[in-house]
Amino acid sequence: MAGHCDRRRDVCAQWTQNEYTVKYQPGTQGTFAEQSTSGLHYGDATPDFDGTPTGNPGWSFAGWSPAVADKVTGDAVYVAQWTQNEYTVKYQPGTQGTFAEQSTGSLHYGDATPDFDGTPTGNPGWSFAGWSPAVAEKVTGNAVYVAQWTQNEYTVKYQPGNAAGNVCGAEHRKLHYGDATPDFDGMPMGNPGWSFAGWSPAVADKATGDATYVAQWAQIPYTVTYMPGEHGTFTPQSTLELHYNDNTPARRKTATGLTFSGWSPAVAEKVTGNAVYVAQWTQNEYTVKYQPGAQGTFVEQSTGNLHYGDATPDFDGTPTGNPGWSFAGWSPAVAEKVTGDATYVAQWKQNEYTVTYAPGEHGAFEEQKTEGLHYGDDTPGFNGEPEGNDGWLFAGWSPEVAETVTGDIIYEAQWEEIVIVPTPTVPLGPVVTPTPGATQTPAPTLSPEPTVQVPEESVPAALPVTGEQSQDWMFLAGALVLAAGAILLVFRKRKPGVK
Repeated sequence: MAGHCDRRRDVCAQWTQNEYTVKYQPGTQGTFAEQSTSGLHYGDATPDFDGTPTGNPGWSFAGWSPAVADKVTGDAVYVAQWTQNEYTVKYQPGTQGTFAEQSTGSLHYGDATPDFDGTPTGNPGWSFAGWSPAVAEKVTGNAVYVAQWTQNEYTVKYQPGNAAGNVCGAEHRKLHYGDATPDFDGMPMGNPGWSFAGWSPAVADKATGDATYVAQWAQIPYTVTYMPGEHGTFTPQSTLELHYNDNTPARRKTATGLTFSGWSPAVAEKVTGNAVYVAQWTQNEYTVKYQPGAQGTFVEQSTGNLHYGDATPDFDGTPTGNPGWSFAGWSPAVAEKVTGDATYVAQWKQNEYTVTYAPGEHGAFEEQKTEGLHYGDDTPGFNGEPEGNDGWLFAGWSPEVAETVTGDIIYEAQWEEIVIVPTPTVPLGPVVTPTPGATQTPAPTLSPEPTVQVPEESVPAALPVTGEQSQDWMFLAGALVLAAGAILLVFRKRKPGVK
């Protein structure tokens, strides 16, 4: 304690020096323990806060209230003041990202961390792999989240496609964006009948991701051609737009005078590609025959080893047939040239004959004809009785009428003249047989009645010898007259030539 004297009055005041305390308190958000410094005197330097004021997360120390005086002037309590922090959360693209940075401010401690708006996008060939650091659920301060990226590894595949391809699957792995697309190793091979037509999709120059290229195939159109060869006569035939394993189309094959002996090469059952088949031929050998037919009598003639176009051999000789038949040609008509085996059959025409009965020199009847007769028919008889001119007697036919027809024939009537003589007087007396060779003396007329003279061969010689007479002569002459009449009657009643 100190005193102060007033010398005028000889009075001295006594004083005691004050001791002050200075306190630092955390306030509402501080987390430090209150600090207190006592025994301070007026004018002492205000003691500093020991350390750094700490507060709750999200709060920043903003000073003391009241402001800390430089000097102690009394007891003092300084209360820490706090300001709530405002934080910013940022999303950055990193080295391969292509999105714009996203920033969210005015966040407070404990707020939910805002999400990235959208999908992080990166450069081609890179895949988003997360954020660095990992995004916290709650805001605890300013935060910068940087996108992380992984370079993609791509696979390029070549596949055979549909059933037409037989390409073994090929894969190229660990390719990166922008790498040159690897080529297919080798030549794509397809099933028979198919040709490679490219890839689907078209192969890119550069890898831009996983890719599968599928082989495309076009069915090959084939042509099968049949050629006539050296001797064939048909037009070459081509069948287009055939495909592998189609049935090989058939082809007719013709060649004049030749026999088809196959194709070269042999025709495959199925189409396997373009093909040309050439016809092969063997020269035919033909035989020409001449046959007698139904009425011929000649022996069959046969000529072999003939070829197409040879002159047809003639029949050797003259075709002969049965009686009553005439050769009428060949059936079929004989060709000038050989075109194949041929059999020529003789044709026959049955002859038609005419039988004619002609009256001859002294006949009085009209000629009779019978036509349309055939060999072997019965010879038709004369219709009626042959009548002759007066004084003539029918004596038969010349030639003699045959029983059957053998051809055209004329039967001509033959005649004997009838001689009318006076009846001689027959003397009585013996009849003397004339001596052969002796001259006969006509008998005397017996009566005025005429008699008929008949042919000598029909009347026996009964006249008396020259100069001789008989008493029986008259009797003999009468007998001769009767005999001549009988003979005449017989000839008249005959019907010569009638069957």
